[in-house]
Amino acid sequence: MGLLDPVPPPYAPLEWQKLPLESRGRMVCEAWATQGYGTPMGVYWFYGIKVALYVLGWALFCGTSPTLGGLSTIGHWWLAPVVFQKAIVWSMLFEGLGLGCGSGPLTGRHFPPIGGFRPREPHLSLWTISKAYNRAATTTRAMVCSLVDRSGKVPGRVA
Repeated sequence: MGLLDPVPPPYAPLEWQKLPLESRGRMVCEAWATQGYGTPMGVYWFYGIKVALYVLGWALFCGTSPTLGGLSTIGHWWLAPVVFQKAIVWSMLFEGLGLGCGSGPLTGRHFPPIGGFRPREPHLSLWTISKAYNRAATTTRAMVCSLVDRSGKVPGRVA
């Protein structure tokens, strides 16, 4: 079994189809509990490397501050308040670039596995979203008039 080969289920799929629903459900639940859904080991390595790069990037980001010193003095500054502020900024940058939680094969992003760099993905600006929300939230006189018939009652409403 290679690094990117999925883990096969512990039962024969053709024989599994012939079993009653209760037995099939039990076998699938036991397989899910013991091995997950068959994720290849390379995917877990991908996430391990991603976490290591996140921590290394945070340490380098903090090490660029002249008040903290470099990475050689990390034992002295790793609990300073400014380090936690930089951790928040680094986390926002990491997520904003698409490298955070929503990237990788376990979130359905296979190619490219990084979320923020997907080609041909429609992105809406904040201005476009706010215009659409404001348009949907405002009620015009024509909308109200369309609900009220000539007698002044709203159609379908029981008095």
